[in-house]
Amino acid sequence: MKNKWNQTEIIIFGVGDIGTDLCKRILEIDAASLKCLCDNNPEKQGRFLNGVPVVSPAEAALTYPRGFFLITLYNHTDEVRKQLLSLGIPEEQIEVFTKEDYINDTDRKKQEEKKVQYQKWCEEHNSRNIELKNKYAGKRCFIIGTGGSLTKEDLERLKGEYTFGCNRLYKMFPEINWRPTFYCFYDAQRIRMLKEDLPYILDNCGYLFTSAGIKGELDESLIENAKVYFVHVEKEKYFPKLPQFSEDITTCVYDGQTVLYMAAQIAIYLGFTEIYYLGADNHYSVELNLDGSVRYDSSVKDYPDAIGGMELASSVIPQMELTTMSFEAVKKYASAHGIKVQNATRGGCLEVFERVSYDELF
Repeated sequence: MKNKWNQTEIIIFGVGDIGTDLCKRILEIDAASLKCLCDNNPEKQGRFLNGVPVVSPAEAALTYPRGFFLITLYNHTDEVRKQLLSLGIPEEQIEVFTKEDYINDTDRKKQEEKKVQYQKWCEEHNSRNIELKNKYAGKRCFIIGTGGSLTKEDLERLKGEYTFGCNRLYKMFPEINWRPTFYCFYDAQRIRMLKEDLPYILDNCGYLFTSAGIKGELDESLIENAKVYFVHVEKEKYFPKLPQFSEDITTCVYDGQTVLYMAAQIAIYLGFTEIYYLGADNHYSVELNLDGSVRYDSSVKDYPDAIGGMELASSVIPQMELTTMSFEAVKKYASAHGIKVQNATRGGCLEVFERVSYDELF
C-alpha cells in the first residue's frame, strides 16, 4: 500500500459519502496536497466541497497529469480505473481508497463502539418486523416505481390492493384519492432531503419502512411512531455478481441501488406470493455507463409531472446495469421459491420479468 499522505498532488475521484469524508480528512492533514475532486456527474462539476473544486475526470487528468488519484466508489472501481488510464494517468498513480487507509486506533475504537450501539438499537427496534412475517401470505401486491410511465389513472385503479410506494411518489397524493399500504425509503441522502415531509407521508400510508442508519436524524416522535418500521440496509460491492437477497428483514435488507429492491425483499418477507411492478421504467434521461462515461437520452421522461425532474444535483447518476442486476436477483429468488413476479409497467426498459398487461389484472 502506497503512503498516500506523502503525495504532493492528491485528487479524489467520487463526491459521495466516502469522498466527502476523505476530503475533510486530507484537509486536516495537509490541505495543500488536495488539488481537487472529480466526478462523472455533470451536476456536481463546477462546484466546491469544503472549498475544494469539483471538476470532470478529464479536466483533473489534464490539469494534474502527475497527480495521485484516489477512487472512492463502492462499485465500478475497475471501470473508473480504466477511465483514468484512458485519460493518460499511469497505473501507479491510481488506487482504490478504503477508510482503513487512514483510520487510527482511536477512530477504530470509536467506530466499534458506534457499531455496537447501532447493533443494539437495531436489535431493539428492528425486532418489531417479526410481527409482519407472512402476515399477507398468499396475497398479491404491487410495487410502484416513480417512472415517467406512471399515471394518476393507473394509481386510482389500485384502491383495495396491497401496494408499496416509495421515494417522491407522495408528491402525486394531492391529485389522487389512492393511498399506498406500505411506503419505502432506503437511501439516507434522499431521506435527509424529504424528512420534513415524513409526517405527511405517515398520515397517508399504513406502514413506513426506512433505513435504521438514518435514525439519528429523525425526531423521537417519528422513531416511536407505530407505523414506522426500521431495517438495516446492508451495503455490499456486488458487481459483477448479483446482490444478495434477504429472507429476514429483522436482520437486514440488501442494497441493490434501487428502493424497488428493498421493497421486493420486504414484500416477500411479508408473505406476498404474487408481485407486480408498476412504474418501474428502469431508464433515465441521464445514466452512468460501466466504463464511467455518461449517456444522455432527452426523449426519456424521468418522472410523472407531479413529481418533477431528476435530482442529479443531490444524488448520484443512476447506474442501470446495477439496478437491472437487482431485478435479476429478485427473479432468481422468486423463481426458486414459487413466487410470481411480473412487470405491469407501461413501456420502459425493464425486461427481466415476464410482462403482463396492467389492464388485464383487474
